Amino acid sequence: MPLTAARDTETLISDFEIFSSGSKIPPEMHVVVAGVEVNLDVETVGMFSLLLHASERDQNRYVVIDSDQFKPGNEIKIKMGYGSTLDTMIVGEITALGPEFAGTGAMFRVSGYDRLYRLGFGRKIRSFRNMKDSDIAAQIAQDWRLTPQVAATDVTHEYVLQNNQTDREFLAERARRLRYELRVEDRSLFFQKAKEDGSAVATLTYGETLVDFFPRLSTVNQTSKVEVRGWSVKDKEAVSGEAGTSDTISTMAGQKTGGKISEEIAGETKRILGGENAPTKDEAEEIARAALNRAVTEFITGEGRCIGNPDIKAGSVVELKGLGERFSGLYYVVSCTHSIGSRGYYTSFAARRSAV
Repeated sequence: MPLTAARDTETLISDFEIFSSGSKIPPEMHVVVAGVEVNLDVETVGMFSLLLHASERDQNRYVVIDSDQFKPGNEIKIKMGYGSTLDTMIVGEITALGPEFAGTGAMFRVSGYDRLYRLGFGRKIRSFRNMKDSDIAAQIAQDWRLTPQVAATDVTHEYVLQNNQTDREFLAERARRLRYELRVEDRSLFFQKAKEDGSAVATLTYGETLVDFFPRLSTVNQTSKVEVRGWSVKDKEAVSGEAGTSDTISTMAGQKTGGKISEEIAGETKRILGGENAPTKDEAEEIARAALNRAVTEFITGEGRCIGNPDIKAGSVVELKGLGERFSGLYYVVSCTHSIGSRGYYTSFAARRSAV
């Protein structure tokens, strides 16, 4: 690929490797790849897409389109990076094939998802008794023969109902209540807290490695306090739980959170969440803390594009420079797209920040 970029003081040429069912695709397949794209997100299934030139024929058979390398269900692993240093970006399975028979020649698009997509098969009605959310996530991971990588949660629930939901829908709902993230890497299922307080994996400077960035700061949805109101069926009484600015998980090296600035502008504000499935005070407080931190971390949001960097993944922290005092700093990457094509290797990302 023509794009060059500096990484670890060396100027290297961007490259990729594609493995099908455990084996690297042969050189004659590698050279006809016109584009590789990987999409990663902290809240949804990871995706990949390959575009190949496919006009070569062997009698009635198209060499690429009919190849056993790209059969539905095949495991695909994609590595991207520079020179001999390539990082695994996704391990998934082929779910769709799209040949394009145009007048200018045939092209072939191969796409698929990581193994989290499997949890979207089949709806279930079942209950979990006297279990923590982390225990539930571990059990479901094992049901799908995935290795659970689960961060322990605090509250033991007497009764949790999976009501005509797929396992993916159900776990995503439980994750949102806690502000946890749900994702799969290869054969491991992660059910973990967002890590805005992590160290930066990359430093991007506007005008150098950061090509463009479009941030937006908004105080509209910021609040200094969240109250969750629920109902205990067992005790037949109302329950409530609160969270305030002292429950903010991370300021990401900033000085003032959106909640603090909102408080300075309008005084103390409280957001009340009613009708939540929170039968105990502990559960109400858990949901309140998650809601408060969800609002805080959406104080500054932005989308950007940089010279391709395989270290940038969903759930990582990047440091952005050259954006002035207010918008420079640490950002948490919630989604990213890595693409290698005729114009080189670029990484696009969406990110958020909790403070200035």
